[in-house]
Amino acid sequence: MKVVNIVNGNFSRTSGFLAVKEFLKKELPEAIVCANDRMAFGLLEGLKKENVRIPDAVRIIGFDNQDIATLTSPPLTTIENPFFEIGKLSTSKLIHFIKGMDVKSERVASKLIIRESA
Repeated sequence: MKVVNIVNGNFSRTSGFLAVKEFLKKELPEAIVCANDRMAFGLLEGLKKENVRIPDAVRIIGFDNQDIATLTSPPLTTIENPFFEIGKLSTSKLIHFIKGMDVKSERVASKLIIRESA
């Protein structure tokens, strides 16, 4: 998949809503991945106001899996990051580092939560 357009925002619902103007200046991409669920919610609102059918015309994906993701219409596909697990792992590694122990990099898996927006 090639990146068609990058639109900057400030992680707010309003910035997602305002991004619609930028996306409509060109042909809509197949999918839009937002920096968080709030931006995706604003984008959904703005696109629906312009009569863009989701997911028929464009698929929308958020990031965070916030409670709001299940309340949107259509419900938002999102990427869930295990923030609690990341915090626990980071704290453990920091303690090991402070004690002078060897600390290795680890990856924590994200999870795609598929709903109706994509």
